[in-house]
Amino acid sequence: MGENEGSNTSLDTNTLKPFDSAHVDIDVLTIRQVYRFLAHQSFTEIRGIDPSGEKKPVIYFAKDEDDFTDRCRQLNGEYNVYVGINPRKQRRGRAEDIAAVNAVILDIDAKRPDKKQPATDEELEKAEEVADRVIEWFESQGFHRPIKCMSGNGFQLWSGIPPIELDDENREAVQAKLQAFQKLIKEKFENDHVEIDNIGDLPRIIKVIGTKSIKGENTPERPHRLSYADDPLVRDEDEQLRNYILSLEVERDVQPANPPKAQVKGELRPCFRQAIEQGWHLTGGDGHHFRLALVAELIAAGYTDQEIHEVFKLQADYDSAVTQSHIDRTRVRGIRPHRCATIQRDCASLVSHLCALCKEGKNTKSEESNKKGGTKSKSQNDRVVALALSLLKAIGCDQYDEPHAIIENGSGVRTLRVRSREFREWL
Repeated sequence: MGENEGSNTSLDTNTLKPFDSAHVDIDVLTIRQVYRFLAHQSFTEIRGIDPSGEKKPVIYFAKDEDDFTDRCRQLNGEYNVYVGINPRKQRRGRAEDIAAVNAVILDIDAKRPDKKQPATDEELEKAEEVADRVIEWFESQGFHRPIKCMSGNGFQLWSGIPPIELDDENREAVQAKLQAFQKLIKEKFENDHVEIDNIGDLPRIIKVIGTKSIKGENTPERPHRLSYADDPLVRDEDEQLRNYILSLEVERDVQPANPPKAQVKGELRPCFRQAIEQGWHLTGGDGHHFRLALVAELIAAGYTDQEIHEVFKLQADYDSAVTQSHIDRTRVRGIRPHRCATIQRDCASLVSHLCALCKEGKNTKSEESNKKGGTKSKSQNDRVVALALSLLKAIGCDQYDEPHAIIENGSGVRTLRVRSREFREWL
């Protein structure tokens, strides 16, 4: 079966139980309902993640319902498709870019021998039993009944709330209370058959219901499934739930602004060291590129796979399978640590404030090296300059010695700055 958009008959989501959902590719009507339910007034982040880790994640910020639907449709089947639960003020997905909290979603994942593989029907049924018990608890507390959704390998419970507007003064406190609520549900209902992830962090992404889950190998026993909602995803704001969450006392171990610190091992550049020590939230495009660079940096510094996982567990959206795929890819392909220039280009919003400090440190080391090495260090630089100038001349650059190549002497450091486009292309 193909897409159902434009058809005169709507897709009956009640028929999309685990068995049938393995044979349907996409439910565009439900995808549209997801967008309306989230009720974002600004940008909506979409993220496509390749479960094999071979392709880079796709990050896109939709501006309206049609834009959102079209992009989900393009990604579906090749990527697992996710959406930012909370609206973004701009085209970035960091905690400080979140404009408000409009929804509360619980994620109940079926436990299975290998988390990289899909769940069986039996494992999925166990997860649904827990989801139903959580729904009963909601109703016993006087909250609105959440909408139950099958995510592919588990169940989600979606609740709309009146928006909690965020600013620099309340952002961390609101996030801590959301995480406290998630923790409460986890402690009450998690058992041997399910994992309930704490997804209370502000930048959190969640499966786009109506798209297909393609994690792991697709087999008759463990099939890829189309995600679906038991009832239409119609927004029904629950003010009592909102007030309850905001009334929660935050326990000492719920500290979103100061996550537990991973131990830094080996020689790391300042940006990577600070990212680990301060627990940076690595979200959005810059965050993804920085994660890839961090994996290469940690491997070069001698970190084991387990130690790398410990570093990434500090991320709110930590996924062991995705992290391991990045590690394996880096090791197998022999990817070396990323150059500073590449990091500055791809991760500017994260590292620009540190690059100057890093440069200062390098200059200081160079000064010390020059003092110790004397004329030897200077002669090596002279040879580099002479080689560069000869290459410029060889490729026929007009006025190859000026202004294309400028020798700078400053702070005891002798460097070459090349302005020749031809020379850069030759390199």
